[in-house]
Amino acid sequence: MAILHAYAGGGNGETASTALFETRISRFSTCRNVQNPDHVTVRDFLNEIRSDGLAGLISQIRNEPDKEKRNKLKSGLPAVTISGVCEKGRGGSNSVTDPSGLLQLDFDEVDNLDESIAALKSDPHVFAIFKSPSGNGIKGIAVIEKTDHAGCFRTAKKHFEQQGLELDAATKDLGRLCYLSHDPDVWISDKAPVPFEPTPEETTEPPAPEQYEVSGASEDSIKGKLVDADLPSGVFGGAFIMNGKTPSGLNTLFFAKLFSAETLIKFDPKLDRFYRYESSNGLWLATTKARVRSLVRDHTVQFLADNKQTRLAHKANPNFQNAVILQLMGDCESDFTHPKEGDVVHLANCMLDLSGDELLPRSFSPDYLSRNQIPIDFDPLAICPRFESELLGEALNPDDVKTVRLYFGQCLLGRNPTQTFLVLTGTAGGGKTQLLRVIKLVIGAQNTYELRMDHITKQFEAFNWVDKILLFAADVKGQFLQSRGAETIKKLVGGDPLNAERKGGHEHIEIAGEFNLIVTSNSRLKVKLDGDSAAWRRRLLTVHYGRPPPKERIPDFAGLLVREEGAGILNFALQGLAELRSCLDSDGRFPRSDRQTERIDKLLDESDSVRAYVREGLLKKAGCTISVDDVVNEYLKFCEKKGWDGVTEKQVKDQLKDLIFEFHSEVQQRSPSPRHWKNLAVAP
Repeated sequence: MAILHAYAGGGNGETASTALFETRISRFSTCRNVQNPDHVTVRDFLNEIRSDGLAGLISQIRNEPDKEKRNKLKSGLPAVTISGVCEKGRGGSNSVTDPSGLLQLDFDEVDNLDESIAALKSDPHVFAIFKSPSGNGIKGIAVIEKTDHAGCFRTAKKHFEQQGLELDAATKDLGRLCYLSHDPDVWISDKAPVPFEPTPEETTEPPAPEQYEVSGASEDSIKGKLVDADLPSGVFGGAFIMNGKTPSGLNTLFFAKLFSAETLIKFDPKLDRFYRYESSNGLWLATTKARVRSLVRDHTVQFLADNKQTRLAHKANPNFQNAVILQLMGDCESDFTHPKEGDVVHLANCMLDLSGDELLPRSFSPDYLSRNQIPIDFDPLAICPRFESELLGEALNPDDVKTVRLYFGQCLLGRNPTQTFLVLTGTAGGGKTQLLRVIKLVIGAQNTYELRMDHITKQFEAFNWVDKILLFAADVKGQFLQSRGAETIKKLVGGDPLNAERKGGHEHIEIAGEFNLIVTSNSRLKVKLDGDSAAWRRRLLTVHYGRPPPKERIPDFAGLLVREEGAGILNFALQGLAELRSCLDSDGRFPRSDRQTERIDKLLDESDSVRAYVREGLLKKAGCTISVDDVVNEYLKFCEKKGWDGVTEKQVKDQLKDLIFEFHSEVQQRSPSPRHWKNLAVAP
């Protein structure tokens, strides 16, 4: 690990001045032990940050999602008083006995960390920069006049505000502690920093807004736009900061309000994501902050051109853009993660209103807050004969076709009011995969996501489900629903809140488990019940492909059907949605035929086959005894008769005691030896 030996930028090269490195400051073992400080140099402090001594604890802090726990971990870090030496320890207003002429820089939860660090590196007042212990902020050192720490803080605070950075007000305190961090890339200026000079404390009222007038002929039109957006322009001042009668700077608050008034943009704080409305298709599209910065820049430069102030175009720099974005994040806040409601389906050519007895096409509007569009045009007269006959009719019985139609319709809603998921099983090559592809193409590939069971419990996977309305798992193995994390599926479709974390983020967000889910498998699936068969029974829908596959395969049959009959297939799904809504109005459940109910019961019974055997294959009978080995053998015969894949002998024996007690409690005592059960017999 490179150690700082001279006053050098990034540790490379040397300058004549080493005085700043040799400045003494006080170091405390923790923030709680502030009575017995060590006195170290700034060089020692920066070297400790650059070294790996605290790497383990800092990594633990940065990976801890809970803020309280993170703060508790931070309290165990060493800390220094950058602004001076505390000879007798820290406490009270006169703790610092020897001011250092240094100001602690502390910028919390910085947006666009790398860009802000780059901006600070070019600041003539900044001496050193490193990442904060939490990893989402910046700490550093600036040079100030020793004689007036508070006045220099006022200067620095205003200076950094103009760059879109909020300096922690607590650093006004000479004795403010600065936690040590770990950052191998500590940056050191290779130039002698320019000290901040003090600003006197204000004793008069700030200038009235009228002193910051908009310059140019468009003043009335600009104020009109603000008024149209219910924004009283006088509150925010004019566009420019004036030097006498000459515009010399840009009022970030004004430009933020103007941009939000003229641009359809929203910010979701849970997702830390901007959305911009696209009028051509009615969608709110996720937009990166980098893109928003460029829009702010172009919008501002155009305003300057319209008002003949292009000489100020350089003021619309990244720091100005960041400052405007910070304002927009509050002004344009909206919650896109809120559970979806309403009776509108967003189609390629309209918003389809389902609230009445008839389907009514309506114009696109930002008020719908739609992020998901079905990429198929609405045509009320379109039909889909090949889809219904060749893909469904030849492969499925009428009950299963109805289930497909209803669930397909539910997928259009973008939510899962029945709290169910659909499983397609049976004949290999029978049409399951093609049906899933048709549904995905109609719903829109951008609105779907593959459920990866080996990732389902991992830290960031749930964030991939944001903005999706259909999850799918294709051609899974028979153990898919017995995998680790399978219980999460119940939450995904059951309306439960789910925690999601974005990569690079430090906080969890909560999303609603209202996803539709379709699973296909050539195998007979079994479920990991964990004693909750009732919940699985409520959520499972099964469609079985039991007929032979078609003799002739058509390449990309799903794509062909959607290209030729897309609007008709959409009408098929809309019909299913209407039927489903009628069912929900009557009894609140997804309808299942007797055949489907029996199929689900068999699936769950096979998943818990020992329980099914003890319930059906054994009975209480006074005076009888049966050995454990005989019970196991009878269980195997029971499974063979039903065509089930049974569990191992050890698994049978491990479950017997509890299950026999559950169903036949009077015969739990085993006699004449532990290998026999008394008053128990095989059912005829």
